[in-house]
Amino acid sequence: PPGVTTPVRENIMLNLEKVVRSQYSSPGIHGQEIVTHVLQDDVLKNQWFQDVKKMHARISGIRKVLHENLKHIRNFANVYNEKTQHGMFYFSNLNKNQIKQLREEYSIYLTEDGRISLSGLNSGNMEYVCEAMKKVTNEHS
Repeated sequence: PPGVTTPVRENIMLNLEKVVRSQYSSPGIHGQEIVTHVLQDDVLKNQWFQDVKKMHARISGIRKVLHENLKHIRNFANVYNEKTQHGMFYFSNLNKNQIKQLREEYSIYLTEDGRISLSGLNSGNMEYVCEAMKKVTNEHS
């Protein structure tokens, strides 16, 4: 605000940072209560395990299809494959220029190190994503 001295402004910012930090480093107890409730109920616990298995199968399937579509790209399949990768991301080994081109020309967003979120891929967009990746690597037919 106008007329606030630098020391006062710095003090306000310091206090705001403390409030924000406490919100991020000490999340509410809601998540813990939900997990406790689910894990203490055998029916809910079994359903949760089934749901996790389904999610794992879906992500693994997406990874395999992605890899099968892109494994011929030089310097791509040599580094990572569907058997060596785990988790929700696929490491593409694309360079920063290729990542930028995917973002600007195809609206496909990867992290700066080339990770693509597998949870955002599905049968409706897989072909589009794979073709775009082939184009930016100059490996399209």
